[in-house]
Amino acid sequence: MSDSLSNTGRLGRLSKVDLRAVWASEPKNFTPWLAKEENLFLLGETLGIQLELEATETSVGPFAADILCRDPETDSLVVVENQLERTDHTHLGQIITYAAGLDAVTVIWIASAMTEEHRAWLQPSLTRPHHVERLDDCARVTQSHGNRGL
Repeated sequence: MSDSLSNTGRLGRLSKVDLRAVWASEPKNFTPWLAKEENLFLLGETLGIQLELEATETSVGPFAADILCRDPETDSLVVVENQLERTDHTHLGQIITYAAGLDAVTVIWIASAMTEEHRAWLQPSLTRPHHVERLDDCARVTQSHGNRGL
């Protein structure tokens, strides 16, 4: 057996895990977990942007943005909106409110699934006069041999 195949005994099948099975509450469990330096680093690395935590649950009028970061390369603000379910209009409205109220240049919307209509809003458009860069990421948790990863 070649060396490249000798370690295949360590491989396992990945299975999708419901986000709520890992994080019961978005504000109490998922947001604090994601706001940790090492997790923001991994998120930023995945999206090709540097993220430095500014605050969590940042007030924007009567609302609160989940995570507010700064991109040190551009010194601009980044709003991270978390949603453990499929995207919805309520969260889209929140994202627009947070981006405008905080003068964020980048929005990252994390959800278990993204509707085509919401994905279309995230795509850059020459017909929309705005300055917000949008990055979307559907969160998936996989499990292999009892270890979970995002």
